[in-house]
Amino acid sequence: MYASLFGVRNWSNRMLPHDVERVIPVGQFRAIAPGRGAPPNASPEYERDRYVGVVGETWVLWTELAAIDWDEEGEQYVDDEPPYLVSGWPGPGRRHERRRDHLNGGWATLFKLMEVLAEQFGSDNVRLCVWFNQW
Repeated sequence: MYASLFGVRNWSNRMLPHDVERVIPVGQFRAIAPGRGAPPNASPEYERDRYVGVVGETWVLWTELAAIDWDEEGEQYVDDEPPYLVSGWPGPGRRHERRRDHLNGGWATLFKLMEVLAEQFGSDNVRLCVWFNQW
């Protein structure tokens, strides 16, 4: 989701314990909100609590998240069934990845919460601010 939303941490292989290489789904999509810097009118709490070693930060409004086409296809091929591991090439039982393939767990919960807040405060008044220790 980091790659899909912010264009960061866009790797596909990670070394796990015991030197076992595992393919991790990545999300080869046009990023929705890459490298915007600190959010305008950031709160004092944001400025105070933001990670000291930040190398990149950005933000996105709920309006932008609500407009995402979650069925948009990416460049990578994935297995047609969960956990949608990246295959890298077409073949039987594979398809192009979709943004929706990466919307799960805490991300789905966060977006539901943002939607509820947007209903109360307005879509342009709810934003997600993030910072990273590596792009």
